[in-house]
Amino acid sequence: MKKITFLFISTLLFSSAFAIKPLPVTTEAPAKKWSKGGSFTLNFSETGYQNWATVTDNVVTANSLLNLFAKYNVGKSSWENYLDLAYGQSRLSSIGAFRKSDDKIDFTSKYGYKASNKLFWTALFNFKSQIMPGYTYLANSKGVKDSAITNSKFMAPGRIELSIGMDYKPNTYFSLFFSPLANRLTICTDTNLAPLYLKVRPQDLDKATGKRIGGATTYRYELGASLKMLYQRDVMKNVNLKTRIELFTDYLDNQHNVDVFGDLVIAMKVNKYISANIGATVIYDDDTAVPLKSKDANGIEGYNGLLGPRTQFRHTFGVGLAYKF
Repeated sequence: MKKITFLFISTLLFSSAFAIKPLPVTTEAPAKKWSKGGSFTLNFSETGYQNWATVTDNVVTANSLLNLFAKYNVGKSSWENYLDLAYGQSRLSSIGAFRKSDDKIDFTSKYGYKASNKLFWTALFNFKSQIMPGYTYLANSKGVKDSAITNSKFMAPGRIELSIGMDYKPNTYFSLFFSPLANRLTICTDTNLAPLYLKVRPQDLDKATGKRIGGATTYRYELGASLKMLYQRDVMKNVNLKTRIELFTDYLDNQHNVDVFGDLVIAMKVNKYISANIGATVIYDDDTAVPLKSKDANGIEGYNGLLGPRTQFRHTFGVGLAYKF
């Protein structure tokens, strides 16, 4: 009986070893929450002439651009951070000195909480300024040598925006953010430059004296509506297109003018380290006074001192070194 019992138990255990399969061991890595990266580009261009009838200036230009991003996604929360830095110098042989050709600090931090499949409740922070001083060059009456007048510095101006609204993101390469509650603060730490960037509104003036209330100011607060569009994707192999449009209107300004910022960059990758870039930027800011260029009685081109809001346009093309990380 003991042998039969033992044989039965042994047979049962032996059969169970084949009938019961162990659960598979999972080695899947946890979902990646952070994604980080960026690129650095250093572009050069040079044009030289010798015994050339129509042109006498040799031009050398160097521009650098650093783009960084860090994105955090978990559950319904999304946090995106972007930093764009640019700086460049150009040298004309007739002047014999370098002049700034590009200068930008642009940082954006955006937190969103998913409201539906494609909509996010979003809070956005943006900071814009420049790194080094900039100058307006005035030709003297003889046109022999230009004189330089400072027109910008770090935080002169600087712009901070804090907005709350909705972000429409139907895919990974398109975003449309609208804020009916956009707070914008323009700061000019140099009071000598304030008239260039801090427009005087009627409500800023004393009715009796006509002077600005509180004297010289270093900031201006605006409350308005903001619309921001971003589109970035590879349109073909080794060709990336990035375009950005920003619109802002101030509720506190009786004229309700719309400030416009548009940026387009086409980056073409030649190989691992060589790239070519085409860019264009359009700006219209009703608060920014732009010098008007004209010619004097001697035909010398310069600035006549007239200032006013104007459409600003810049285009670039460069070939140089690129590193992606």
